Amino acid sequence: MSEVEVNQWDELSQFLFCEKRFTDLIATNGALLEGFMFAIGWRKCSTKNEQFGLYGSVGKIENAKDEWRNQGANLSSVGCILEGNISANQGACEFSSKLTFTMNGFKNSPHLDKDASLYASGWWFQADKRTGQIQRDASKRCTGGKLIFPNEHFWIDLSACHGLIQVVWASSTFVHYTDPAQDKKARH
Repeated sequence: MSEVEVNQWDELSQFLFCEKRFTDLIATNGALLEGFMFAIGWRKCSTKNEQFGLYGSVGKIENAKDEWRNQGANLSSVGCILEGNISANQGACEFSSKLTFTMNGFKNSPHLDKDASLYASGWWFQADKRTGQIQRDASKRCTGGKLIFPNEHFWIDLSACHGLIQVVWASSTFVHYTDPAQDKKARH
């Protein structure tokens, strides 16, 4: 990846890292075994002169309104990063209007997604769990981690990621799960 692309993904990673302050952990994900999963989402607004609304934890937002507003100021550039990584062949209507992100050794059991979206688009990159910054130091990168399609006898080794891995799959058609990466050092 070019330095510009790495910087864009770093911006997205830090945005998501900050966003977890305003969302609740997903506790109803039956496939979740380890780690944490968060979600942010958006929808078309029905309020005049508003184009879309964001989901978040009202209590958490209420306690940090200024930080929430500052975070919202970054939304446009983050949206452009995401939009630029969905090709014209993958119409935006085929994807969910939510984004989930995981951390801290996330692992789940084999499952099919049950939402209305035809596809899932997953991006894997290694980030420092204290700051959200992309992990550029190879000596601190995680090892292991797989996206597994057991019925297809196919898996992707995420530890080979030295930048970014993007996978698009029919998540309601193909059973899938992830095995967690292991920290090389407990600090990240």
